[in-house]
Amino acid sequence: MLEDEVLQITQNVWRCMLEMEVHVSSVSSKEMMEQLHSSGVVHISGAWNGSVSLVCPNTLVEKAGVIILGDAAAELGKSAIVEVLGELVNILGGNIKAILPAPSYLSQPMVVDGESYEMNLLGVECVTHLMMECESTPFQLNIYQHQ
Repeated sequence: MLEDEVLQITQNVWRCMLEMEVHVSSVSSKEMMEQLHSSGVVHISGAWNGSVSLVCPNTLVEKAGVIILGDAAAELGKSAIVEVLGELVNILGGNIKAILPAPSYLSQPMVVDGESYEMNLLGVECVTHLMMECESTPFQLNIYQHQ
């Protein structure tokens, strides 16, 4: 898929929403998954069918939560991770949907947060896999096309 465009979209969202810079990372998915992390997914259906998955260490989502929610992040506690990651994947998914064939529709975000989990999307092929980092914290964005 269009990795350069997806990277640009991610960088723009992070810069505009969080005032944080994003760069391509050489860290492997396996290394990143060793940290406590959460996953957010939105599905795109229509002329193009697939999913956008954002996997972030909770420490990065917590930093984003303070920026997005301010003092409310502390009051929300762990549920802030779900809210913030859901919002980030929703915005990224909407921007990615805009470069795909129309008409396409975006689902509500789904967020998985926990100590130990494995998330599998069935009947899909990973067409874009980007490892990125923000403030030396790696995260990944995957785009899956439904078969």
